[in-house]
Amino acid sequence: MMMVAQEYVRLYDFSKLPESEQEYRVSLSKDNIKASINGNQSFDNSVENIYGFSQIYPTTYNMLRMDIFNTNLPLNPLKSLMLNNIKQMKWDYFMHFNDHQKNQFYTFTGFNPEKIKEQYKESPNENFIFVGSNSGTATADQQIDIITEAKKPDSLIIPKSIQEYDLFFKGHPSATYNQQIIDAHNMTEIYNKIPFEALIMTDTLPDAVGGMGSSVFFSLPSKVENKFIFYKSDTDIDNNSLIQVMIALHIVNREDVKLISDIE
Repeated sequence: MMMVAQEYVRLYDFSKLPESEQEYRVSLSKDNIKASINGNQSFDNSVENIYGFSQIYPTTYNMLRMDIFNTNLPLNPLKSLMLNNIKQMKWDYFMHFNDHQKNQFYTFTGFNPEKIKEQYKESPNENFIFVGSNSGTATADQQIDIITEAKKPDSLIIPKSIQEYDLFFKGHPSATYNQQIIDAHNMTEIYNKIPFEALIMTDTLPDAVGGMGSSVFFSLPSKVENKFIFYKSDTDIDNNSLIQVMIALHIVNREDVKLISDIE
């Protein structure tokens, strides 16, 4: 089984249950799964049932961040259930592809890593990618303003300036205003239809990244600096499970999580 970022939100929410409740739910999972397999009841897509399959079948859970079980999050009942069945996802398989397999990958994704690498090398500056969003999260003007703020060397809102970086933009696939943002800051576009993970697989990552809240931050290796992550103004940071699990995993520091209203 492959674990995506949303599953870490589910694990975080599960960790907030009393340990006795966690243990009780885990204790029922095997019988729940068997009952659904036998047709005696519908399958309940709960955390304990999803990760309880290893009690019945040989199961491997490929995790973006298996170190979630090394954080302070209280997940001992699930950890005991899964510990021998989890594997850290590896992104370096691409490096072992033969030429035919690599060409197939390029065809499927419409991706050319050599082009991006050449763009990185066009100047001696380090490279920064801004991760964009669609209009459901932020407008074009709001994202333009965020980049403007991030370029200031003395910003009190975004202290990790990107002033000396070459700027790249990876827009959201469904956004209709990506070009407007690119033009506003003379950024180099990374084709928005390719998954960000393709950059990881092909070792085509920038020196730093930042932008709108996205699951891509779960996959970034530690060698890439997280500058900032912005969320909608009505976000309750302290009660947002995705943000809190990212902080617990040291994907981002609390002070680097910003709201759009911070710069308005």
